[in-house]
Amino acid sequence: MKLHQWFKTSCGHTCFALFLALLTISSAACDVAFQPDPNDGGDDGSDLDNPTPVADTVELRLLNLTSSALEAQIFLGTNGPDATPASLFVPSNLFTERIGLAATGLIQPAGSDTALIDCVDGLVIGTDGGRFLDVETGQLLGTGEPRLLQRGFVFDCDDEITLIYRFTNGGYQVDVNLE
Repeated sequence: MKLHQWFKTSCGHTCFALFLALLTISSAACDVAFQPDPNDGGDDGSDLDNPTPVADTVELRLLNLTSSALEAQIFLGTNGPDATPASLFVPSNLFTERIGLAATGLIQPAGSDTALIDCVDGLVIGTDGGRFLDVETGQLLGTGEPRLLQRGFVFDCDDEITLIYRFTNGGYQVDVNLE
């Protein structure tokens, strides 16, 4: 005898209705990922909005391997193939909102931070080399060399970019690691 038949004969229609209600509630509580049909125009006549897919991102990691405080100096642009240091490294492109101490872009000695950046068309991520500062006085000790990274040429959406700031051979440098 099947389960639903047993419920009908053992406890009647009321018990069976309760069983169906519990089954419906329990199946509604399951986590099911909704994948919108790319061929669907979205106008199915329902009052429900179609879910918006999550935007692609790039994970940017910053590692300060020095004994100095680091002002990372991260710049974001969307001018893709036309990006030059002169066009990218301007105050309006400076990105600090999710980086460092109180979103100032400052990273402590031997510290690190991570930020997710929306991966948009023409995205360029760069550093002018960073500014290395004395921890006690804030005095500028030096800068690293600039790096420009262009989406589609150097990295793709969903990549992880690590900028490694270090002091080597008497000077500051910035290494790039892509995963």
